[in-house]
Amino acid sequence: MGEIGYDSMIPAEDTVLAAPLQLAADHGLPALVHTPHRDKLAGLRRTLDAVRESAQSAERVLVDHLNETTVAEARSWSTPPPTGAAATRPRPAGWPT
Repeated sequence: MGEIGYDSMIPAEDTVLAAPLQLAADHGLPALVHTPHRDKLAGLRRTLDAVRESAQSAERVLVDHLNETTVAEARSWSTPPPTGAAATRPRPAGWPT
């Protein structure tokens, strides 16, 4: 489902974003969401809040249009802790632990 997401981050967009997230959850579909072109970090945080409040599983959400101000926060939100053999491998520099 997507591409969906905020543009101006006005209250009406909360409802517009919630509806396709619910539709994706209802039908077992992934959701592709983008961050706004302006105020990227605030937009990412608002987007992640909307996903958390929805029935859509975070594992079924891909966030795009990231930049240097948002990629670390998006990665820490979406990266599960390593398990098994992956837990013993060295992590790349800057990768969340």
